[in-house]
Amino acid sequence: MSPAPQTSNITILIDNYDSFTWNIYQYISELGAQVLVFRNDETTVEHIISINPKNIIISPGPGKPSTDSGISRDLISHFAGKIPIFGVCLGEQCIFEFYGGKIDYAGEIVHGKVSTITHDGKGCYINVPKGIKATRYHSLAGLPNTVPDELETTSWTESGVLMGVRHREFTIEGVQFHPESILSEHGKVILSNFLSLQGGKWEDNPAFCIKPPLANTAAITKPVQTILEKIHNQRLKDIELAKGQPGSSLNDLKKLLSLHVAPPLIDFVTRIKQTLPKYPSIFAEIKRASPSKGNIDLSVNAAEQALIYAKAGASVISVLTESKWFKGTLNDMRQVRDVLSTLPNRPAILRKDFIVDTYQIMEARLYGADTILLIVAILSNEKLEELYNFSNNLGMEPLVEVNNEEEMRRAVKLGAKVIGVNNRNLHTFDVDMNTTSRLAELVPEGVMLVALSGITGRADVISYLDQGVCGFLIGEALMKSKNKRAFVKGILDLKEEDDANVDSATLSLKIKAPRSPLVKICGILTIEAAIEAADAGADIIGLIFAKSRRQVPLDRALEIVNVIREMQSEKKIEITDDKDELTPYEILTSPKQHDWFKLHATRISRARKPLI
Repeated sequence: MSPAPQTSNITILIDNYDSFTWNIYQYISELGAQVLVFRNDETTVEHIISINPKNIIISPGPGKPSTDSGISRDLISHFAGKIPIFGVCLGEQCIFEFYGGKIDYAGEIVHGKVSTITHDGKGCYINVPKGIKATRYHSLAGLPNTVPDELETTSWTESGVLMGVRHREFTIEGVQFHPESILSEHGKVILSNFLSLQGGKWEDNPAFCIKPPLANTAAITKPVQTILEKIHNQRLKDIELAKGQPGSSLNDLKKLLSLHVAPPLIDFVTRIKQTLPKYPSIFAEIKRASPSKGNIDLSVNAAEQALIYAKAGASVISVLTESKWFKGTLNDMRQVRDVLSTLPNRPAILRKDFIVDTYQIMEARLYGADTILLIVAILSNEKLEELYNFSNNLGMEPLVEVNNEEEMRRAVKLGAKVIGVNNRNLHTFDVDMNTTSRLAELVPEGVMLVALSGITGRADVISYLDQGVCGFLIGEALMKSKNKRAFVKGILDLKEEDDANVDSATLSLKIKAPRSPLVKICGILTIEAAIEAADAGADIIGLIFAKSRRQVPLDRALEIVNVIREMQSEKKIEITDDKDELTPYEILTSPKQHDWFKLHATRISRARKPLI
């Protein structure tokens, strides 16, 4: 064992622009370290060399080690084998990637969640109990099948995600989790173990039980699923569970549809076009949580939020109905449908979910959706075509979601009328705002293009408008905005009015919607006149109770009301007879027995009935 070279007693802490750097600073200061902190782009390797540090800690941080860690990897290169180096989260990834490992999607996205960590009990895990709880904040991790020969795996989660590596010869170690978090168990022990290391090699530290050469200790892992694959598999289980519930079987849903229980539809495509070409359509999303962001607003009331969105000018209300990751339910969509049903020119309702079965489409129709989302990435060509046609047969034109060129070509070949480009890759959850721009040129004329994900303000939409994008789906940013109306006005670049301080729920964009004129016939005196007015297509019948020449007694008014109410659900059928046809009034008042169906068939000119 060679003596460790003389160094100062300074611990260098490299800050990769992360608030947890403060936690690390506090912990190691409490453990007696003399700490100097440097931002990763505000110092140089030469300056750190001049300090002659005892050891180096590389902090967590956003981004990737190859692009966002500043001088971190250069410090590993220079000080490896000379002094101890410890990496946390991004710092650990720097170590892993520097020696040739690959950093990629971890298979799950965790933000402030606690996991059980298994470790080997060596190195920085000396005197740390097995199966500790540790806090994690990451979506990337070292891939277990790319562990470099120079490194060994030291810790991992129950699902097989790599949680730590150690150099086989040098005193270099890293952890993917956050030992400095208050929710992590034995974090100070791990950091204390590191601070007690001397020199740059494990042979200088026999108490840590690292004796090279070591056998490869890579964790035994099963293939890591992407979050999209996990959600897909979970939804398949959810569907089977739902089908097994009494009253919710496949046959039950078919029966309900045959009984016309589903509420009336509005045309999705027509509703989007109403704002064009002056303004793009806004797809306002109700989203309590997401795999990438965690909880957004668990307290939100779906019906209340939908009403605010509608009055802010949304053309479409997107309702997340997946419960595990997005905290949504089908009841949310039903409540949204109910609260919007009385609004004139209401927004279309989109069921935003991972649709993989026709059962879900029937659910959507029965719970009030006007359209559904079909994600090309999780569907084979056969399944995509089946679901698309099934939805159309129920009167719902789907929104078809794509993320790359191949998926766009599949959507176009399908004949989709509305295609949404998700700027977020659902396998890695990385957001690339150029995705929509790259795919816009592949959209044929006549197909409506919608940008999905990552829209936070006007700057995000300006270039899209020039590329023919006609709508924008906005979720998290709109959910978090305090004034929904002002946010929508900003997206559309509308001028603020003097009453900008008025609550968003009281105002709406003034968009002309097609509306048929209403016809009112006043001064009705008799049942016959009321029936004739209804047959002529009147929307409203007026009865006068004030003392006048056309005053209607209450008993006659009641008779008129009863007759008109009988006419509310029938359709007129032209019936011819050899004899002169009786009028509806004659049929009603004749002492002879007449066919009940003939009576109602001769009354009604259209389904819409007059109000009295």
